[in-house]
Amino acid sequence: MVFFWDKIGKYFVNLQTMKVAIFILFLLFVGCEDFFSLRDVELPSAAGGSAWSELLDPEDVLENFKNSIGSRNVNMYLCMFENGEENRYIFEADEQTKQNQPSLREWGYSQESGFITNFFSYLPFDSLARVEFEIEMSVIQDKRAEYGLNYFLQANHTISDVPQVASGYATLHLLRSDDDTWKIHYWRDEQTNDGIATWSEIKAGF
Repeated sequence: MVFFWDKIGKYFVNLQTMKVAIFILFLLFVGCEDFFSLRDVELPSAAGGSAWSELLDPEDVLENFKNSIGSRNVNMYLCMFENGEENRYIFEADEQTKQNQPSLREWGYSQESGFITNFFSYLPFDSLARVEFEIEMSVIQDKRAEYGLNYFLQANHTISDVPQVASGYATLHLLRSDDDTWKIHYWRDEQTNDGIATWSEIKAGF
């Protein structure tokens, strides 16, 4: 009798073990259902992990502009500006700031590069940095585009005597290059609010 119940016990143990094994195999099959299926290829980020658009449309430039400020990405920012001998980038500061800051009277790509590198270095990654655009005018042609827009910049940097908020009106001229990408060729800054700094003043401070 003891031998009989011992055989029955072993039978149920083996049955339970088999059920567990079948259940585990089922889970493995379901979990690996699309193991052999092709996955979508992830597009590479051209700007080190930041949200990046390929500048194939003029509005891509504005989107990258905003994203580069928010992510403090120097390369992403500078990719938006012309850096060739034929079509050199020019920044024209607002009149009042240009009179007070001689360094802004001749501003090109190298000055823009030095500014943004220095600017981002004083922006802690846990601080707020953003720019907003409100487009008031746009003219887009085959090789050229022009935007007139109101901007608002907030950057909680650590330089005490430089404003953290700026607003004004920007005129941007964009050119489409031979590789079909759009870049900023000309940027004119204008003051629209008395008592509020312009982007020109931010640049002069760095």
